[in-house]
Amino acid sequence: MTVKITRPSINIRETLDQLNKPSGIAGNAMLRAETPQEQFNLIGAGRKNLLINGGFDVWQRGTSFTPTGVDYMADRWFMGGGDYACTVTKQASTLPDGSEVNTMLISYTATGTNAVDPYQGIEDYKVLSGKTIAISCWVRTNISGLKFRQYSTANFGSDAVPDGQWNKLVTTVTLGAVTSTNKVANSSFFGLVSGGAIVTKSGDYLEMTQFQLELGSVATPFEHRSYGEELALCQRYYETSFAHGVTPSNGPNSTSLVSDWMTGIASNRSNASATIFFKVRKRVAPMLNGYGASNGYLGYKNMTDATDFAWNQSSVVVRAATQVGFMLSQGFSNGNSFYIQFHYTADAELY
Repeated sequence: MTVKITRPSINIRETLDQLNKPSGIAGNAMLRAETPQEQFNLIGAGRKNLLINGGFDVWQRGTSFTPTGVDYMADRWFMGGGDYACTVTKQASTLPDGSEVNTMLISYTATGTNAVDPYQGIEDYKVLSGKTIAISCWVRTNISGLKFRQYSTANFGSDAVPDGQWNKLVTTVTLGAVTSTNKVANSSFFGLVSGGAIVTKSGDYLEMTQFQLELGSVATPFEHRSYGEELALCQRYYETSFAHGVTPSNGPNSTSLVSDWMTGIASNRSNASATIFFKVRKRVAPMLNGYGASNGYLGYKNMTDATDFAWNQSSVVVRAATQVGFMLSQGFSNGNSFYIQFHYTADAELY
């Protein structure tokens, strides 16, 4: 018996053309990926930037600073500590691709031995431990030796180009064990740093924007989130009742800076109290600071004659301070009815 076998014809030329089709660096990386999770990380599917406010859009604390140590400035960003002679300001700029962006500008005002070291801590440090990450940002600087750094651990990649132009700085690194969110070696704090201590002079500067840290071996385009979403992410760590961009301050002029002026009503003629719920649940029970309309303290006002009185913050009783809000009260001996008006800040940042 004869068995006849047939196979479909193959266009050899077309098959060879397909095999020779260029795939590029990213395509080759996708082809080499061994698991769906690795491909997911490579293309940046879902939320990818582990840093918050990498576009420097949110500035709850103000828009101009003179840091003296571990000071938070733009939301989630702080200086690592050192002998500073600089100012930090919010700026607007245009990148080479035409994108209009907000930036953080660090400008040195005098000669001194300074570590150039803006950082951000990542709360979920375990997700980074032993993983390959890609770090990228746009940098404009005239300082030599700037590169990415894991706080007190290691520097990564090539130096930023100190030509005063916008340049994209990108590197990929496989981390060792990441063990904590405290500001120590092998922790989850990342940023930019000079090559050790350098002598800065008046006129030196570092400006940066679109800072991104993501899992995987390929740096993908910057992830844009809406201002509302970015603000809510920031408020997990810090919240203020002042208008955003206004530096929290004491004194009579505070009333002209009202954003969400807090009010509590007297429960009787000898006690006033207020309960405040945070806009976003905090990482931990935060450190609270209060600001009033009189004499630099939390303030209460006489409802009958509208006269401001000093309410000494040391005598305020904070009955509860949790991740979701706080309650405070103040006793007084005046027979008139009173109500409380004040501003506050709530700080649950990583340090």
